[in-house]
Amino acid sequence: MLGLTYKLSQYLQSTGIDLCTALDSIKEILTIVENIRSNAESDFKKIFDKAVEIGNEFGVEPTIPRRVGSQRYRDNYPGATPEEYFRTSNNCSFC
Repeated sequence: MLGLTYKLSQYLQSTGIDLCTALDSIKEILTIVENIRSNAESDFKKIFDKAVEIGNEFGVEPTIPRRVGSQRYRDNYPGATPEEYFRTSNNCSFC
């Protein structure tokens, strides 16, 4: 995400900025982020399926971490299946 906004951030902090160019850059970044959001679920599905495939080669099944009422060192994300759990915990920064 920061890779998308770094160039714009540097440009906005310069002394001789053009507002129209800055607005065009912002619109481009918004379009890219919207595309990332719209494709996030299908992209995660591909990655998760590949991870499950690799895990199966080593005899490892995907599981949801144990949940407790009071969690101290990690969040309790909702999810009935391992895929739902990991999609919520790892992929929803753009959802």
